[in-house]
Amino acid sequence: MECISLGTVRMITENPDDGDNAENSTNTIVETEYEDVLYRGYQYRRGEVEVAAEIQERIGVPVILQAGPYRPHNIHYDIGQSGQFILLDFYSVRPASGYDIDRVVRDIKRGLREIQELE
Repeated sequence: MECISLGTVRMITENPDDGDNAENSTNTIVETEYEDVLYRGYQYRRGEVEVAAEIQERIGVPVILQAGPYRPHNIHYDIGQSGQFILLDFYSVRPASGYDIDRVVRDIKRGLREIQELE
């Protein structure tokens, strides 16, 4: 078991698979080459990591990304633990297109402000 700490966000990664696909298990969260950008589950690497890194840089909050098939969206986000991290979910076929990144960043920032106002 390995702990990845992002400030007060602490993700425990467990490797339920011991085979060749252990790193790509849906329960595994691994670091990427970008600071404060983590990848959960199977890595498609079709541009989603770079998009997540740009979003993280523009909002200043750690990002956990995941991607997969059969999504009704190209990108979806959730704000976790009172705004301490953002979960980005990408459609694996077109993870880096079909949306306006400026609008996504604006929406996330608005969501973070709303959380701060509630606290």
